[in-house]
Amino acid sequence: MDNIEDLWQFVLEHSYQKWENSFGYSDFLKELSEYEKTAVQFGKFNYQIENNGLYGWHINGYSCDYDDLLNFIEKSDFVKKEQFENILGTFNYVIEEIEKLNPNNDFYESDCNTRYQYLDGIQHEYLSLQNEWFEYFQEYLLSNIPDEYVKKINNYNLSKINI
Repeated sequence: MDNIEDLWQFVLEHSYQKWENSFGYSDFLKELSEYEKTAVQFGKFNYQIENNGLYGWHINGYSCDYDDLLNFIEKSDFVKKEQFENILGTFNYVIEEIEKLNPNNDFYESDCNTRYQYLDGIQHEYLSLQNEWFEYFQEYLLSNIPDEYVKKINNYNLSKINI
């Protein structure tokens, strides 16, 4: 591992090795330490938003992490935590409103699309704070790194030298 930016990816790669047993996402999370779980949950959040948007994060089954992410943010000292809390809170509100819509209503599709567009705007709010969030979260991972990962990183670095 060459720098702090690689730490999050390193943790994700080692965590995902535990998912190779083909069990569901919720069961996978139960196999992880809190450190790994937090890295995976925020990794999924970020990846889904970058590639599928907030609604994609929801329909792909990862919004089950909502409470954990919100709890982490609330306890954090992230400079823009209030903005991040608002993003998550607004996401939750919009999803609840979409789920209340009646699919038999003539305006159902239009109403859903209006809400999806609103989620797109919220997605852009996250992207505007993403660099600062990455910096904060990588520092969090570094300052809370378990001994298990210190050993894994040392072994990884030693294996690069022996090549």
